[in-house]
Amino acid sequence: MRSIFFILFFLPGEIFLRAQNMQAIDSLNALAGKEPTDTGKATLYNHLANEYRFHDVKMQMDYAKKALNISKQNNFIPGEANAYNMLGSAMENTGRFDAALNYYDSSLAKWTSVNSVYNEAKLNLNVANVYVSKTDYHSASEYAIRSLKQQESVHNNFGVAVSNLTLGNISYNQGDVNSALDYYEIAYRLNKASKKNIEVSAVALGNIGGMFISLKQYDSALYYYRLSAGDFINAGMYLRLGSNYDNLGTVWKDKGNTDSALWYFRHALSLDYKYDNAVSACKALRSIGGLYEDGNMPDSSIFYFNKSLAISTKLKTLDDELGVLYELSNDYEMKKDLASALRYARRYTELSDSLHDAEKAGVVEQLKMVNELDKKDHDLQIAQERQKVSEARQKVSDEKYQRNVIVFSFMGIVGVIIVVVLLIMYRLKRKNNSLLEKKNEEISAQKNEMMSSIQYAKRIQEAIFPPKELKYKLFPDAFVLLLPRDIVSGDFYWFAEKNGKKFMAAVDCTGHGVPGAFMSMIGNAFLNEIVLEKGITSAGKILDELRGMIIASLKQKGQEEESKDGMDLALLVFDEKNNSAEFAGANNPLWICRNGSMSMEEIKGDKQPIGFYSGEAKPFLSHRINLGKGDALYVFTDGYADQFGGQLGKKFRYKPLQELFINVSAEPMRMQEKILLGTFEKWKGNLEQVDDVLVIGVRV
Repeated sequence: MRSIFFILFFLPGEIFLRAQNMQAIDSLNALAGKEPTDTGKATLYNHLANEYRFHDVKMQMDYAKKALNISKQNNFIPGEANAYNMLGSAMENTGRFDAALNYYDSSLAKWTSVNSVYNEAKLNLNVANVYVSKTDYHSASEYAIRSLKQQESVHNNFGVAVSNLTLGNISYNQGDVNSALDYYEIAYRLNKASKKNIEVSAVALGNIGGMFISLKQYDSALYYYRLSAGDFINAGMYLRLGSNYDNLGTVWKDKGNTDSALWYFRHALSLDYKYDNAVSACKALRSIGGLYEDGNMPDSSIFYFNKSLAISTKLKTLDDELGVLYELSNDYEMKKDLASALRYARRYTELSDSLHDAEKAGVVEQLKMVNELDKKDHDLQIAQERQKVSEARQKVSDEKYQRNVIVFSFMGIVGVIIVVVLLIMYRLKRKNNSLLEKKNEEISAQKNEMMSSIQYAKRIQEAIFPPKELKYKLFPDAFVLLLPRDIVSGDFYWFAEKNGKKFMAAVDCTGHGVPGAFMSMIGNAFLNEIVLEKGITSAGKILDELRGMIIASLKQKGQEEESKDGMDLALLVFDEKNNSAEFAGANNPLWICRNGSMSMEEIKGDKQPIGFYSGEAKPFLSHRINLGKGDALYVFTDGYADQFGGQLGKKFRYKPLQELFINVSAEPMRMQEKILLGTFEKWKGNLEQVDDVLVIGVRV
């Protein structure tokens, strides 16, 4: 589910003051206070309303109403038109579409009264965008086409660019992704070639990203969404950021990274609530509900879907309402509440039928509308052509006329043959498309079944691993940053408590995804058996025992050609009574940043894995460490340091990671986790994640 951005024209002129900061707003207020004329004050108040339009809807409306009152008192038509326009934009940005149309109609009437085609074109496009939001694509097409013709008539290339954005939105909502992508790219190029309005740039880039999701080109989608987010932030358009983050969440969901998807969806919802963007909030709630539904948690998904349904019903956004009704029916069926499932299914069917009938009528009306817009020019062309034919026939001789009749008859026969051939080809193509569609449905069903299985495996994996409650009980001031490359992870963390000692491990199993997840569950089970059942508490001996159990379970007999499956890990055993800890590592180290120190102490693990090893296997060493209050200890796998990124696409590497730990070591552990995550995402950029990532930090 993607949010398509809209662009709106406001004051006369494509680019006005875009201060986006309090200093500029204060300057405009100061000018308004000194302005001697009422018309000048009205103009400045409209400018102030424009400055507030993506920051504070209430202030936008307050200034627009001031401008409207002054303009009415002075019969200042441009001031009235702009004020109505600003009130319409405030209503649209907060999802009050019927009110927005009323204000836009008032503005349009004012511009028409003074015969301002330039501004009529802008208002027609604003109205078209509202009708897109209301899923009335017939009306949207009518106003968008009218606006495009007006933009062309006054040679407004920038306006043509914005009209292409709206036509792209209409094409996308009617299911024509490729046409929509063409419209958006044209809009971006025209805008770049004209005045490079950053708002148009942000909207076009975001919508291009949405089309790449539809085409399943996820890296391209991430690239364009991030460019779009940057433009929105640079323009101070925070009201649009919620939709942008919702789109980023959709990309991560489609890529299978539900944790990242949920983070972006929740962040989108937070922004939507903050800036009173009901339309975007409706979509974010539906996105979150969809994630919980995919995770087989119907109670949670129903909670969010109902919130989304309440908003979509109030806003009368029929597409959103239809989608949520369908999902709610599925969720209640999942809960075996068939009565509720049937109730929502009936509501879905009734609404769908009414919308379908309206769309069919709309197609016919749209064709009529296009014909009416061009009727005068078309009739004139036909009349001219008929006159030419009549004059030509009078000049030619009967013999020549007869030859023409023969030629045209022959052409008619050829035309009939061509039509018959095309009909045959069309039927064959339709048959082949039907077979291809059936095959695609089978593949999609298989893919969905496979994804459901992997999601189920993730839930099993999460259930087996230590709960967060145990982590915070054993280590109150700690963090765990786990970023699976795929849905399930080959990296895992392990916590335990035995005989007054606390245990913590960061483990990297061979592989990632499903194979790595199998190894992680084996490793977790063996560690629990070694410590909790057998009572082994020495760090080195735990790794010795784990190695033996892994080799035995995988039937590794020491042959070169056999499986190299196993794991690398870093294990800590804390003895709080003696303010000390034991460390043992298989290829992975322990890093310690002493309280108040700006240097890092490293204790290296043994250069051998847990599992088959072609070299000489030795007992794992236990390193005893004296701890002081405030010391920060870090264990990790290799995924963070091995991630490609940056401007040159190189690995992050261990030295910069060590410097990062030193720089953040004084921060609270929860803050360190956020900094590490943000640094990783920024470094990775639009490149693929190469491996699972796991970092554990704990403060003594």
